[in-house]
Amino acid sequence: MKKYVWLMAGILSFAPALAGIKLRMDTREQNGSGSLQSGWIYAEGENRLRIDVDIDPDTGQPENSMIFHADEEVLYMVDHIEKMYARLDRHVMETFSDRFSQAMEQMQAELEKLPEGQRKVMEDMIKKNMPHSGSFEVEVRDVGMDGEYHKYETWISGEKRSEVWVRTLDQVGLPENSLVVFRKLSTFYEQMLNSLSNNPWADGGLGANPFPGFLEMKGLPVRIVHMEEEVETRLSDVQVVDLPDAFFQPPSDYVESSPDVH
Repeated sequence: MKKYVWLMAGILSFAPALAGIKLRMDTREQNGSGSLQSGWIYAEGENRLRIDVDIDPDTGQPENSMIFHADEEVLYMVDHIEKMYARLDRHVMETFSDRFSQAMEQMQAELEKLPEGQRKVMEDMIKKNMPHSGSFEVEVRDVGMDGEYHKYETWISGEKRSEVWVRTLDQVGLPENSLVVFRKLSTFYEQMLNSLSNNPWADGGLGANPFPGFLEMKGLPVRIVHMEEEVETRLSDVQVVDLPDAFFQPPSDYVESSPDVH
């Protein structure tokens, strides 16, 4: 499971502030043991979203952030420890996928040159060591009302991944358009993952969609039980805050690290 984090607060403090929301999500093992992990989610309008994870308990600073610009369809993966970031968009993912396909075709051509017995051994070895292949299909199952919460299940590629309890925006005190950017990220992320579906190593590289099935859910998740990891995430704080525009950009002194796809 991927976690999410905060960034610096003082940069360009003179920049105009934008009305946004700030959510705190706390995750711990389902049995209540283990250390509590907190992450913060920031959103502004319908096109800016930032998720901070791996928060340092002493400094309150994140080790990693994900920043999404929905209007530009750009996702930034920020590493605050190394002071680096990667810029991901459709062009990057499609080019990476094309190059992988070409490499696989070249490898298959080389295998065809081997004697049948040796080729079979090599093909079996390759198949055994490939961690994953196939599409990333997300299904949301509406379980119905569970007390005052609306309950859903998310299934990914035929496997139940989570149980989700949702409340309406009125119930948690958020503006009406607060979930638009979350839904945009969910859609964008699924499209990115599917563009890499022919790459058996993509599942572990980019990570799972942080908001699978948001389009089908009628509200904000306030409790999520992650089946595979056996952990539970709960919404513990909701705030309406002013955020500087620079907060939704990688820091200007960080170095961009991206594949050479141009």
